[in-house]
Amino acid sequence: MRTVTSDLSPGETIAPPTATDLSEAGTTPGNPATLPEHAAALSPEERLAERARWAASVLRDCVEADGNKRGGIPVLKGTRFTVAQVFAELGDGRNVAEIAADFDVELDTLKALLQGFATHLDRPMLP
Repeated sequence: MRTVTSDLSPGETIAPPTATDLSEAGTTPGNPATLPEHAAALSPEERLAERARWAASVLRDCVEADGNKRGGIPVLKGTRFTVAQVFAELGDGRNVAEIAADFDVELDTLKALLQGFATHLDRPMLP
């Protein structure tokens, strides 16, 4: 199980969502994730909060916005490849492996980006 610990109290960890959670959002991760054993005891609100923290952590790990790089538009960390361009390429019918190869970005970074967004967006939205 991959555990994310950034921006948490010492010893506090957040596990990623289950593969079932992601597949319900239309995403199939390369490495199935599991929720911690205590997840069954979480209230729906706590479970959503845990998923949101995990998604934010994943996105922080693969996206950066720097005013000196592409005018502050969010890019994949360590590149000048914008997050918007990733989605534009997917919208044009290209697969993740093609994008990684053609734009010299890490396949795992692209997968993490998509998993993070899928998890972030897979929640109730307030009207």
